[in-house]
Amino acid sequence: LIAVIFQTKHYSIYGSHMSAPKIARQIENQFFVNKRSLKKILNYYVNECYICKTFKADTQKHKYKTLPNPLRPRVDWSMDFVTDMPKTLSDFKQVLILVDNFSFYTIAVPLKAITSDAVIDALKYHLIQPFGLPTSIRMDEQIGLYNAKSFRTFLSQNAIQLFATAVASPFSNGKAEAAVKMFKHTLRKFLFQEKEMTNWDKHIPLVISAHNNAINIYGFSPEELMFGTKNPHPTDILKVFERDFEQRYEQFIFRIAKEKRDEAQRKMCIKQQENVSYKNKERLEKDFKMGDLVLHKQMQASTGVGSKWKPQFTGPFQIIK
Repeated sequence: LIAVIFQTKHYSIYGSHMSAPKIARQIENQFFVNKRSLKKILNYYVNECYICKTFKADTQKHKYKTLPNPLRPRVDWSMDFVTDMPKTLSDFKQVLILVDNFSFYTIAVPLKAITSDAVIDALKYHLIQPFGLPTSIRMDEQIGLYNAKSFRTFLSQNAIQLFATAVASPFSNGKAEAAVKMFKHTLRKFLFQEKEMTNWDKHIPLVISAHNNAINIYGFSPEELMFGTKNPHPTDILKVFERDFEQRYEQFIFRIAKEKRDEAQRKMCIKQQENVSYKNKERLEKDFKMGDLVLHKQMQASTGVGSKWKPQFTGPFQIIK
């Protein structure tokens, strides 16, 4: 009898995919039934409903996984774009953000358009020329760039691996996303203060320099971790000029740089584990096997007329490898 009632209350127009608790309350209002057994049966039926699965919003989330940390600077970079900048008098409209994944050292390059040629030139003259060839770059699947033949060829010719980050998942490219957030937040306030909204490209170098010179939560500035030391800054409260600095620099720079990088790496690992433990409290370790049927969550931002009425999942798909 419960199966028949469920079919009426859930699949017909009179029920319109009513939830298990609602159906249970209606049954309990007219029949005497074991509540625990009823709840178990109704939850089973609802969980088997394909339509409910594809529109379900509160699915149990996967556990966070940590990305491998590079052991030294300049080898692994993250890349992202700021696309909502006001147009400058020099016709710049976007910014390419590059972040060294070890030191958090940040580079910002103004662009007139996000084309493969413009990005390749930016990488050549703002990343490779001053810092050498990296071994890998992380970025999201930027439309028109990620699959561009010229961009792929450039990376292949220079033995640079391209790692894609998950669509609509900022945390999977967290360092670049954090740099973009920092850049926009800092520059927006400065430009408003100076009334220089149409000349932001002129102020990028000093804004980024201030960020690279600032001490982070690990006790070091990106500049220190990148180069082993940092230059005096106009805002330094106390300036010390040591006569034997050059001699000591030559003797100890490599040891000092290694000590700072090792200490920063240790603190990064501790902080990373703390973040993962906190975020995984309510998350589930999911295990998929060959032959399992799965649904794919739509991560892209809603676009088009009535897009919010479309299913949040597509499928089912079978896992084949």
